[in-house]
Amino acid sequence: SLTVAAHDLLALARPDRGQRVIWVHRVGDGADVLCLFGPSLVLSRSAPAPDDSALADEVRRSLAAVRWRECDAIWLSGDLLPDVSALAALGAPVTQPAYSARASRRLATLSPEDRGGQELALAVASAGRGRPLDLLPPALRPRRVTRAQGVTLGLATVTALLLVTALLVPGMREQRHLRLIDREMTRLDPQVRAVEQVLRDLERKHKLLGTIVGIETNALRPLPVLRELTDLTPTDTWLTTLSLDQKGVELTGQAAAASALIPLLENSSRLERVEFASPVTRGREKEQFRIRAAWEASGAQAAASPVAAPPAGGSVDPAGRPPRQLRPAPAVQPPPGQLVPVPPAPGRPAGARQ
Repeated sequence: SLTVAAHDLLALARPDRGQRVIWVHRVGDGADVLCLFGPSLVLSRSAPAPDDSALADEVRRSLAAVRWRECDAIWLSGDLLPDVSALAALGAPVTQPAYSARASRRLATLSPEDRGGQELALAVASAGRGRPLDLLPPALRPRRVTRAQGVTLGLATVTALLLVTALLVPGMREQRHLRLIDREMTRLDPQVRAVEQVLRDLERKHKLLGTIVGIETNALRPLPVLRELTDLTPTDTWLTTLSLDQKGVELTGQAAAASALIPLLENSSRLERVEFASPVTRGREKEQFRIRAAWEASGAQAAASPVAAPPAGGSVDPAGRPPRQLRPAPAVQPPPGQLVPVPPAPGRPAGARQ
């Protein structure tokens, strides 16, 4: 900027608010007269000042220009005059400017020669950008941010920072929460694997148990059948072979009267459709038979359900007598060429063959 150097003297000293001060800065035979109302510059004049009386006349003219009858103080700086009695006659105290501590330290380093010019140079160097008078045309002045523009720019910056913070803080918080969850998952991973292994073992054992239960449920149990056959057959009956399957049961053995076994076995709660599977043959003392019977619906379920088995090879007597043993019958063969007629089953005509 281009300005008057004397205007920058306000960077070195400033009057109190409401105080009227005439600042006279003398450089050689000339002087700059500044009329200050507090820290504000009201008027500035440059006039010749060869002596004290001429300088006092310029001060009077400056007071008349600003329409001040009097002033509170007269500051005198620069190339000082040896006699200031004419200035003192104006009725205001004549003193040095009330320099700031920083300005006083800098002024103490100046040489006595050409002190007025050095003070102006120091004032220009100490002044900021906000000069009250800029002599450059507006088109040539450098662009500066005004106070209002600075406030607006600051508010815009703060708003942008708040917006960025509002956008980033939730994401950062979620990232931190996800890291905490990842650490917790890593810590619990061995326990989860152990629980999954236990669940797999439990599921495998459940399948194995279901298979075992299914086998036990569907499997035929010969002991209950043997117990019932022991109770039903007479004491003179011997069984040599007993075959059980899903369709029924087949008995092979010897008895005194084989035809009498058919009605006895028909009375069983497990068997039905009892019949001879082959003709009965007569031995020396007993008849050899081969009987086949089918399971009843309830009998098949009872044969497949767990029932307490009686002692092997015997029958249970309701009166509490000891069980009788099933002894193997001696192998008796009929004479060659002899056929033993088979008595008909109940409800069938004689001579019917199976």
